[in-house]
Amino acid sequence: MDKTVGRHFVGFNEPRSEDETMYRISTFPKSWYLVGRSEDFTTDKPTSIELHKKKFVVYRKSDGSLAAVSSRCTHMGSNLAHGCIKNDHLVCPFHAWQYNSDGQCVHIPAAPEEKNINRRLESYAIAEQQGLVFVFNDVIDNIEDFAADSSYQVPDHVLSFGYVMKRGI
Repeated sequence: MDKTVGRHFVGFNEPRSEDETMYRISTFPKSWYLVGRSEDFTTDKPTSIELHKKKFVVYRKSDGSLAAVSSRCTHMGSNLAHGCIKNDHLVCPFHAWQYNSDGQCVHIPAAPEEKNINRRLESYAIAEQQGLVFVFNDVIDNIEDFAADSSYQVPDHVLSFGYVMKRGI
């Protein structure tokens, strides 16, 4: 993207459109990023994380696994980090819409009979290794296929760096 606004290149300033937002997010390498320690994420409350100007929510399900989804409700844009976790679903604090760990809206209290809800949050691959939590900073369409692809596992050098950060060395 070559165009400039004033004396600054678009993409280095705050985005002015959704296209520019996507450009800005994609300028960071697709990789695993350390977002916290395992004990930082509980089943009690979702945790807000910002990575490269992208906000998302990480929460722990009752089986101990973690989920990472975009932080804004698809209904009215409420910050889901201010919500709660109910039956392994992320609950919006505004109108109590519920999302599963894949980001799919599974319950709308104002329309409890609705079964085919066409609302979905972006979901992210998340890994927990050696007491550290890593998020892959790109949207994944099929988490199972992604997890099965060994080229997308958290690399050893990232784990080593994370371990150093955890120990404060």
